[in-house]
Amino acid sequence: MTPESRRVSGAPQLSGENDRRPSRTEPAAAKPTTGDDRNSRSRASNARILLAMMRSAHGIAVLAAVAALSALGLTRSAGHAQPRAATKGVPPLVGIVSGPKQQWLVRADTKSLKPVARAGRTSKLALDGHTFGWSFSPTGDQLVLGRDRIPELRFLDVRRFRRLGKDLGVGDWDATVAATAWFDSQTLVAVVAGVDCCPAVRSTTVLWIDPLNREIVRRQPLDEALVRVAKGWGGIALLLAPPVGIGPSRLAVVDRSGVRVVPLGISSGTEYSGDESDPRARTNHPALAVDSNRQVAYVVAADGEVAEVNLATLTITTRRPVATGRQLSAPAKFLEGSVRHAVVLPGGVIAATGTDYTMGKDASGRPSVLATPSGLHLVNPYSWTVRAVDAGATSLRVMAGGELVASGPRSGVAAFGFDGVLRFRAFPGKYAWIVEAFDKRAYVRVGNSRRVKVIDVMRGVVGERKQAPPSLLVDGAWNPWS
Repeated sequence: MTPESRRVSGAPQLSGENDRRPSRTEPAAAKPTTGDDRNSRSRASNARILLAMMRSAHGIAVLAAVAALSALGLTRSAGHAQPRAATKGVPPLVGIVSGPKQQWLVRADTKSLKPVARAGRTSKLALDGHTFGWSFSPTGDQLVLGRDRIPELRFLDVRRFRRLGKDLGVGDWDATVAATAWFDSQTLVAVVAGVDCCPAVRSTTVLWIDPLNREIVRRQPLDEALVRVAKGWGGIALLLAPPVGIGPSRLAVVDRSGVRVVPLGISSGTEYSGDESDPRARTNHPALAVDSNRQVAYVVAADGEVAEVNLATLTITTRRPVATGRQLSAPAKFLEGSVRHAVVLPGGVIAATGTDYTMGKDASGRPSVLATPSGLHLVNPYSWTVRAVDAGATSLRVMAGGELVASGPRSGVAAFGFDGVLRFRAFPGKYAWIVEAFDKRAYVRVGNSRRVKVIDVMRGVVGERKQAPPSLLVDGAWNPWS
């Protein structure tokens, strides 16, 4: 059984969970530009559009609007989306609701996921584009969020639902806060990634911040482009690519003491070519996942090669897992792009999926993408075997009940046990994507319908609702860098 393909014509837009990405608010005034600047930015914009078609975090581009994927933000971990109580150390359940010009932080009901208000308290907080790289303080009462293209941090009190002071600038214009993490109540780390291209050199900067005094204590620049982020085990792992083009990757491990970097044998990066009338982009983005229990990181390439990195010693072991059972087609060598995503399941098995891309033009001369699901695979790092589970999957979510929920362009939505056994499949043969998942329920859009199907992973489809739930700030949340 070979992966199904879907051709997408016209200017691309991110799809799947990317349709749920909180929008950002543009600055009120832009810098003066010359004719050369405008031409350069136009070429860069066109190339970013093509890159956006290939770099969808959990789905393939299917609609004809433009959403440049320079955006960063919510971090995926290996944990589940679990119910939570508003107790000390555990943050309340909050999410982001996006409107045409503004984004709002709201409280969410733990059962219905609908926005709720508390008597005498503000029901929502304006975010002004601060929707990326979020993290909660160790006590669970503070939330910090970053911004896209204007790198700054906003601090919020999620118990009293109020803004805490002024925003803290952490970088230059046209860079994005990719991730943040609190190592303790007095140490906050932020990762800022440059997003320029064609032919600007991209770079990454790690900052140590005193969140009490809102001061930057230390900066460490890394002369590489950020490809992937994974948090866990008390640190942050960064997959880095050459600042220009595609080449050997490096893994950076960020903790309290600083940054340690180790070279990998797996290539990654993005390469731009062509001109304004015919922009082209070729990308190679492996997956990065962290097993906090074993304190190892995995980098999974499109050809199936896996690099295992011990996070304590930075010792690297490269493997090529042996396939078991039926197999999915390997990606063709002529592909102009491959994107992989992975998560470590409880027990240590790696679940990986993604998309392979070819690029060209349709009969009208517009950019066109042929996107082929790479399928859902389960990699066992103990026996180093790999099992193909679902040929049509391009995205996945880990549920609290011990299930994997996968979706794809023509495979509908399917739930699997962590052992890879199919529990059920809904909407087979239809394009479906997961817009949110929490506890034992997944919220899914099918085709062009604006209504959201509600799926209980134990019972199947149980209902529908008119509006999607807020984008929840929980472990396992959508993240274009995961």
